[in-house]
Amino acid sequence: MSQNLQVKLLRVLQEKEFERVGGEKTMPMTARIIAATNRNLEQLVKEGKFREDLFYRLKVLMVEIPPLRDRKEDIPLLTQYFLLKINDTLHKEIRAITDEALEGFLNYSWPGNVRELENKLLQAAVLTTSNVLQLDRLALNYETNRRISKRELLSLAEMEREHILAILEHTGWQKTKAAEILKISLPTLYSKIENYKLSIKNVREQI
Repeated sequence: MSQNLQVKLLRVLQEKEFERVGGEKTMPMTARIIAATNRNLEQLVKEGKFREDLFYRLKVLMVEIPPLRDRKEDIPLLTQYFLLKINDTLHKEIRAITDEALEGFLNYSWPGNVRELENKLLQAAVLTTSNVLQLDRLALNYETNRRISKRELLSLAEMEREHILAILEHTGWQKTKAAEILKISLPTLYSKIENYKLSIKNVREQI
């Protein structure tokens, strides 16, 4: 957060009022502020990178969340939540994860915490055509899956592009069949193919 933005946020917290962008009328601020960070703010204050007055304004009640590797009992519930989200976003019908795959999750160290868990599930969803996730699709060992290891951090749009390309490859570029699997209309599929510039050449480049 830039110093300029820190000043603006501090003013809102102190004065409990703000002005909309482009507006001239001052409005009351009645929201309750919840802030989250993965940075050491106390250290940033010492380094002069974060305002001390803003730090103490925000530090009313602190809740420290341990890394995922220290609370692995949360993994099954988080996995279930992310799969529901992925199904909705990518038009999938993944109903479960195998016991072997879940065991792999529980034995993994999760250096990227919850965000990495979501990313692993997204990657697996892109690569599978089944409604059950298998261990071999989860790429817990980055060396075991060349296609994923080169794409550790993909945007949601990139994930959708990968998924559509995988379905087209799976159906032999039968677009009607691909649209049925994706549960989208044929015109929507054609639009996405055009927007993402998909072609059989894309598949060959990844082999």
